[in-house]
Amino acid sequence: YLFSQFVAALADPSRMLADLIDNLPVVLFVILPVYAGILSLMYRKRRRYYVENLVFVTHLHSFAFIVHGAVLLLTRVPESDSVLYLLLSVYHFAALKRYFQDSYLRTTVKYLIQIWRYFIVLVPTSFLLVAMFTLAMV
Repeated sequence: YLFSQFVAALADPSRMLADLIDNLPVVLFVILPVYAGILSLMYRKRRRYYVENLVFVTHLHSFAFIVHGAVLLLTRVPESDSVLYLLLSVYHFAALKRYFQDSYLRTTVKYLIQIWRYFIVLVPTSFLLVAMFTLAMV
């Protein structure tokens, strides 16, 4: 089934992209516990509970939804999406720095590793959920 979905995506990439964008909130909601787990593993010495990291990740994702909403509202303003996504990155870094109270160097290294891991999880999860939702609609 997944192979046929992959072939269909190659045949009509615009539909696949539309389905992916439509299901992005669900994907981000599914990824919340995974990202909280990544934070728990990376900051084991901070001795924070998993639930505390889950609340922190929910806060970050809420801000990300606000930024994505602003990007959608400001589609006619040139370069607004770049500025807003840069703002999101800076906010994410500053939130990690403040919440975990690490040095700038350690926060930078851990931020880059987390972002890499986040997208490693995000991309396959997105395609899997889109495939599942497409199967449910058939």
